[in-house]
Amino acid sequence: MNLSILLWRCVPDAPHSNPLDPFYKDSGEENFNITGYIYHKNVTTLPVDSCLILLTPGESYALSDAAGRFTFFNITERNYQLFFSKTGYENHTLSILTDTLTSEPLFVYLNGFPKIRDISLSSQFIDQWYPDPFFSVTVNLIAEDPNGPADIQETWLQIPDLNMVKLFNRSSRTDSFHLRLPETEFPSEDIFSVIGKDIFIELTDESDARTVEGPFFIHRIIDTSPVPLSPIGLATVGSQPVLEWQNYTANFYFEFDIQVFFILAGVPTLIHTRTGIPSSELQYGYPNPLSPGQYYWVVIVRDQLGNISRSREASFQVQ
Repeated sequence: MNLSILLWRCVPDAPHSNPLDPFYKDSGEENFNITGYIYHKNVTTLPVDSCLILLTPGESYALSDAAGRFTFFNITERNYQLFFSKTGYENHTLSILTDTLTSEPLFVYLNGFPKIRDISLSSQFIDQWYPDPFFSVTVNLIAEDPNGPADIQETWLQIPDLNMVKLFNRSSRTDSFHLRLPETEFPSEDIFSVIGKDIFIELTDESDARTVEGPFFIHRIIDTSPVPLSPIGLATVGSQPVLEWQNYTANFYFEFDIQVFFILAGVPTLIHTRTGIPSSELQYGYPNPLSPGQYYWVVIVRDQLGNISRSREASFQVQ
């Protein structure tokens, strides 16, 4: 970003005899000081510290302090450029015409690059009676921007090897983004083609500053589902049923999760979740009495990366 500033001299100009004056001039020499303050764009009360400033010609350097203040001392009268640089921010250039000075300090506003604060990528296999079972990949991320999360404009997922570019959906939180890719979104509907491929995330802010982060990866898609054993088939059980499932084997570490749904007028509502059941355990006793009605439950295999495989629904009723 380039910006030229004309600094006009009032007529008559006030004397610059105070050394604290940002444009202090030595009475015996045509030298002066340049002082300025650096703030965040959009958050103009928040200073930017540790910003490196280069004054050229002359190749003089300064570093902004905790208040965002910087000063160059004993500068001769001529035209200069200031270059502002800090990791995580767009570079900024300021032109100064020193033959028209005032005693006002400079104010500079830097635009920070958006970046990812937290990200999770996982695959899902949902076995179900109706409609057909399906696979998907889900990416959730939390982004941040030095100028505030509202400055983040768009977030894109890129998989160059698969020629895929997808726009994230923004959640109700301004810093959170979500993307679900069903298997039909992949070339030839082959979701397994994404395993091990480089995945990049591009973030853009309102000033069109762009950050590309990655690569990230999907390491596994679990393609076999666990099998419930009891209760199933709308069996009648007591108010605290014991849920049992078939032994599940895999060449990776995993745990089981359980979900129980209450069905009212044909609409299921999740009423209970238990996570982190060791893979050696094959049953789970429901902890509280259930009211009479119809229910179904599912068992889920979850690996350490958050990839899951879910069983078909197993129905039962409590009378």
